[in-house]
Amino acid sequence: MVATSVLRRHWLWACLLVGAWAVAGCGDGTPTTWYVRDGPILFGVFDCVDDAAAKDLADAWLATSPRAHVNPPSAVDVTDLASLLPADGVVGRWAMTGPPRTADTERLPRALGDAAGQFIAFGVREGAWVEYANPALGGKAMLRIDIFDMGTPENAFGVYSQRRVPEGKIRGIAAEGSIGGQDVLAWIDRFVYTVTIYNYSTDTSSALIEFAERMGRSIVGVDYPPTLVSDVPSDALMPFSHRWFRTPEQRATASSRPEVSSFELPPGSRGFVAKGATDPRKFTEAFYVVFPTETAAAAAFATLRDSATAGSDIADAGVGQESVRIRPAR
Repeated sequence: MVATSVLRRHWLWACLLVGAWAVAGCGDGTPTTWYVRDGPILFGVFDCVDDAAAKDLADAWLATSPRAHVNPPSAVDVTDLASLLPADGVVGRWAMTGPPRTADTERLPRALGDAAGQFIAFGVREGAWVEYANPALGGKAMLRIDIFDMGTPENAFGVYSQRRVPEGKIRGIAAEGSIGGQDVLAWIDRFVYTVTIYNYSTDTSSALIEFAERMGRSIVGVDYPPTLVSDVPSDALMPFSHRWFRTPEQRATASSRPEVSSFELPPGSRGFVAKGATDPRKFTEAFYVVFPTETAAAAAFATLRDSATAGSDIADAGVGQESVRIRPAR
């Protein structure tokens, strides 16, 4: 299906970015990791050698109290997912090469390939896809659209946030779209969709954007991310770098760092991993979690604090209700 190649490409980009964050850190020298708890909030930043920069980042991310979480229901009343795919002639002379194909939750894992775990973690319910051809360009299939019903707008944003390329081109396609060299990934309401061209040319690249924009305009629904995403000051992180999660399964696909998945994440938790800004040109991986209770947050903080390897330099970071700065043993 899809976009298996497109999905795999987004996943590879995400893995490369995670690796780059770990290498780049916040500067030169011995890396410093900070964990801070303030009430039910847990913040962490990795591989930051400048304590002042780590403190500034923690202060910025913790400056605003998160609003109460609201998981809005879908505003789109559609039962036939394939009906959302553009009809023949909607974009120039482009037309479907055959009837759309669909897959339910039973068939989707095979269709999604390597991306199945990520989509399943966010509750994917159904997928539909079709190829398009243009007689003016030889009549062969040259463009494909895949759309997935994720059940809720929050789940759609979640899987989109983990698959987009933060340093790619982000545009106002649908609720938001991430543009690659030969594909567009976008989300709107409870749907995530990809538009892919098989060969790059002036004609196909133009069709790529027009199909993506038309898909976005045709679905009118929830077009804003979870409130927690907008509550953290935007100047304290790389724009569009949030990778949203609410469950342990979603968290596991948000970050490759074992520390992020080391603590209990009870029902009712919400959080994200993102690129924290330490100055206009440097970023490092950080996370932010709001727990349902202070007790749960305190337990998670204790797990992280006690995860320091033997011989590490451990000190109170002096931020929040409790905090720790960990420098690995040399």
